[in-house]
Amino acid sequence: MRSDGIGTHAVTDRTGQVDSTFRSDALELAGAGNSSRASGRAMHLVQLLLPLSDNAGRRFDGAAYGRVRTELSERFGGITSFTRAPAQGMWKEGGHTAHDDIVVFEVMAREIDRGWWENYRADLERRFQQETIVIRALKVEML
Repeated sequence: MRSDGIGTHAVTDRTGQVDSTFRSDALELAGAGNSSRASGRAMHLVQLLLPLSDNAGRRFDGAAYGRVRTELSERFGGITSFTRAPAQGMWKEGGHTAHDDIVVFEVMAREIDRGWWENYRADLERRFQQETIVIRALKVEML
């Protein structure tokens, strides 16, 4: 990790160990670290909302998340994981309210390959035994 705070940042897990590293695409867009040239360039922030437990309440093994981190980091050059304080998702299902404790993974991409994301989501739904896993993309402007 660079000590100047430019290009990468680390996110730590509950034990304080480095959880992941995110490589800033802004530097690539700017070329040679001139971040002013990246200003105004559109990127996509892709967020994956993954459950902590299966439908019976059993927590998933940490290796399941490690696999996701590795896959996304290799494909996109980095990933940010929000795993310290799980978020809680709630929704109406039939006549009752359901909920999940979730962790969020994020990657930055210049383009969205919808076919790849549809296949990856289906694979994650099988691995995490979910009817639906939310993957959403937000268009962001690099400042």
